[in-house]
Amino acid sequence: MQRIGKRKVGVALSTELACYRDMIRGINAFAKVQLNWRVEHLSIYADLPRLVVDNRFDGVLIGGTENLESVKKVLHSVNGRAVGIGGQFAHHGIKGMVEVESDDLAVGRMAAEHFLAKGLQHFGFIGIDTEWSELRETGYVKALDKFSIAKLRPEAVEARDSRGWGCRTLGKTFPTGFDDNLNPWRCSHVTTCAAGR
Repeated sequence: MQRIGKRKVGVALSTELACYRDMIRGINAFAKVQLNWRVEHLSIYADLPRLVVDNRFDGVLIGGTENLESVKKVLHSVNGRAVGIGGQFAHHGIKGMVEVESDDLAVGRMAAEHFLAKGLQHFGFIGIDTEWSELRETGYVKALDKFSIAKLRPEAVEARDSRGWGCRTLGKTFPTGFDDNLNPWRCSHVTTCAAGR
């Protein structure tokens, strides 16, 4: 098959989280208006290194996988023409790719400021035991401090669901508003925490 000026890009993102599904929609919209782009979606559970070699991708966008050996092989097979999503790969020692991630401090700050601007007085934060969630919580609490609102930390509630996934809420009254990228996958965690309030 001869390619005439088309850039063939493989997208390997988890579809379990709303944020990744939103990214995929954005990538599709961008690729649709680019005459020289062709995007193919790959399962992060497939044999990615083999798929990348067999399909002769010009580059790969990858995220939402903890299979670091697979990521290393993919990176090697595309000669470093890969973009990692979520800033997780360099943290685990994988070098040689550009990575993008959200500014989690700003996400938390913006969420609190949004609720305050809406006039809400009783709202909370729902987080999990990950670095990005803790950074969002820090930004959230700092924004409340900025507006001289008492820190909500003393009434933290922690809960775990049947799979052992934990969430933590901060707030005097369980939320009128939420933060932390709630999506259907996490709704059971939210209701578990809410049931304790």
